[in-house]
Amino acid sequence: MKRVLLSAMLFVAAAAGGAPLAWQDSEFARVAETDGEFSRVVYRNPERKSFTLKLAKPLELARDVHRVTFWFARLKGDFELSFIIRDAAGKEHLLGGYSSRPSFHTIHYDAMHEFSVWCFYENKTDFFTPENVTERIREEVLPGIAPIVEKRLWPRPFELVGLRIQPAPGPQTDEARHDVENIRAGRGEFWLKTPEFVTVNGLDAKYNWFMRDRLRAGLDAHRPKIFPDDLTGEQGKIRCRIEVSPGYQQPAVWRAERVFEIDKSRPVELFKQAVELPELAPGIYEVKGKTWREDGSFAEARLMRLYVNFGSNAPEVAPLAPAGMY
Repeated sequence: MKRVLLSAMLFVAAAAGGAPLAWQDSEFARVAETDGEFSRVVYRNPERKSFTLKLAKPLELARDVHRVTFWFARLKGDFELSFIIRDAAGKEHLLGGYSSRPSFHTIHYDAMHEFSVWCFYENKTDFFTPENVTERIREEVLPGIAPIVEKRLWPRPFELVGLRIQPAPGPQTDEARHDVENIRAGRGEFWLKTPEFVTVNGLDAKYNWFMRDRLRAGLDAHRPKIFPDDLTGEQGKIRCRIEVSPGYQQPAVWRAERVFEIDKSRPVELFKQAVELPELAPGIYEVKGKTWREDGSFAEARLMRLYVNFGSNAPEVAPLAPAGMY
């Protein structure tokens, strides 16, 4: 049940053992609303300098944690998010640098408006370093260099301290989001899903995928999701068909048909309506989406390319249902 924050602290479900997280408002940012494991953060810093949104009490992470995964949905502004991690020596580190604006060189600014408001980030390599890394350094690195390398390691256990928010410094990218007034004023708003701290090294993942046209990638349990606003820029009641085929002109191996209620101002509802694709064998796939308005008129078609780098040799996909009336 949704509730509006009236105090300076917000409790949300944490990925670590279901314990609650308590976010504490700062001078420039506050958590204004919650919906289950989702929190709406609003900020304003006219100088567009970085600031923090800290936990009231640091969250101790599992000793064998390797990486972090999380979703966030940008509503206003342009910003970069980083998690603040404190090691056993008391030193704080920034993990990430996750931008609300795709920066891949093949993505034109105009193409960003075909992206869902939801962004997904997952570290594929071990940012935290494995437990036995010190012994490995001593065995594999030259003796004269090993002490220098060891000083750069993060001693365990770790704590999650908070979140650093960096408004886009501009001015080169002020117009990228067609939200110049908020960006130049240092204002922003986003929904953050409670992060998950994973204990499996990303290099040991059995399933690895990358959705090129949405700049989303994931491992293992996090399979590709297609959001309603990935498929169309229209709002309201929309019918859609999603097909996955191993090549542009190849027959579909998976299909789904849905009816969505699209309202980009309500990202949590979009997240709940997302369609998760099945696990697929390694290869390059075309994900084709077609949408129709409530009156039956055709809205648009969009194409997304999916790369499966590691996957199942015998994918378990649902039986291919015949196409519906649209």
